[in-house]
Amino acid sequence: MGIEDAAVLADELTNDLALDEVLRRFMARRFERVRLVVEVSGQIARAEAEHTPDFDIKAVMTAAGQQLAQPY
Repeated sequence: MGIEDAAVLADELTNDLALDEVLRRFMARRFERVRLVVEVSGQIARAEAEHTPDFDIKAVMTAAGQQLAQPY
C-alpha cells in the first residue's frame, strides 16, 4: 500500500494544483482500496483470534486479490 500511495501521490503532484486539492484527489483515489485491505485484515485477524473453524481465508484472500488486481 505504501508503494502505491507514493506512486499515486507523485502522480497527483504532477498536476498544477494547490496542495489541499492534491491531497483531496489522492484520498479520493486511495480510500476505497485501502479500506478493502484494512477490512480484510480485520476479518482475518478476528477469525484467527476467535479460532473460527469455518472461516475460508483462501476465499477471502482470493476475492480481495481479484479486487486489488483491478486498475484504479
